[in-house]
Amino acid sequence: MTHYTSIRELARELNCGESLLRGLILAIRAPVEDRLLAHWGKISTNELVRRAKVAEIKSAAKEHEATEFERTQASIRGSKTICDWLIQEKWSGGFGEQIFCEAQRKLALAERTNQFPKDAAPAAMAVVEIIRRCRPPALTTDAINPLATAACWLARWALCAFTDPGVRYQALKLALDVQFKR
Repeated sequence: MTHYTSIRELARELNCGESLLRGLILAIRAPVEDRLLAHWGKISTNELVRRAKVAEIKSAAKEHEATEFERTQASIRGSKTICDWLIQEKWSGGFGEQIFCEAQRKLALAERTNQFPKDAAPAAMAVVEIIRRCRPPALTTDAINPLATAACWLARWALCAFTDPGVRYQALKLALDVQFKR
C-alpha cells in the first residue's frame, strides 16, 4: 500500500518551511534553461519559482488554445457533414432551415430535460455509419410530416456523432448559416 506524505509532514521532517517546500516543488516544473540559471546562481530561487508559475500559465493557455482550435475544426467538419447530408437527402433552402430549427429545438429540449439517448455510438464509428443507423423507418403514411421526421433524424445523429455539446451547437449554427446563404 502506498503512503502519501503531506507537504506539512515533509517540511517538518526536512526542518524547513512549507512555503519553501511548495516553492521548490514548483521550481522543479520550471523550464530547463531557468533551472540551469538557478543552478549557476544567475537567478534566485524566488525568481525560478516565479518563472515556473509563468511557464505553467503559458502552458495551460497553449493547451486551451489547442483544444479550442481542435473544437473549431471539429465544428467546421461537422457543419460540412450536416450540409452534405442535407444535399444527399435532397433537403435544400427553406426546407433545410426548417429542419435545422426543429432539430435545434429538439436538441435544446433534450439538454434541458436530460433526455439523451442511452446508447452512444462507439468512438471509432464513422459519421456516415452513425447517420445510417439513426435513420428512421420509411414513412408509410402522408399523416407524418417528413420535415419533422428529418429534424428528428438530424437531432438523433448529431447527438451521437458530435458528443461535445459545444461542437454540436457550433456545427449546427455554421450549417444553418450556409443554408441561409443558399
